[in-house]
Amino acid sequence: MKAIKLFMALSLTAAALATTAHAAKAKDNFSQLDNDQNGVITKGEASGDTELTNNFNQWDKDQDGQLSKEEYSAYIQAS
Repeated sequence: MKAIKLFMALSLTAAALATTAHAAKAKDNFSQLDNDQNGVITKGEASGDTELTNNFNQWDKDQDGQLSKEEYSAYIQAS
């Protein structure tokens, strides 16, 4: 029983760390893609990420031609 509890605790810790690392990576990638640092990613800026470029319109929920941090985060979460 103790082994199961230890395994569960370690699993939950690993999941929490992975989620934190994923969020940090998303923030770093957003900053790297946002070349002019204006807080959004345009289609041109997204060209550095082939998958994002191919699916840009799907993640541009308000269809304004740019991804906000929230839209980009949704893309990262789904990836």
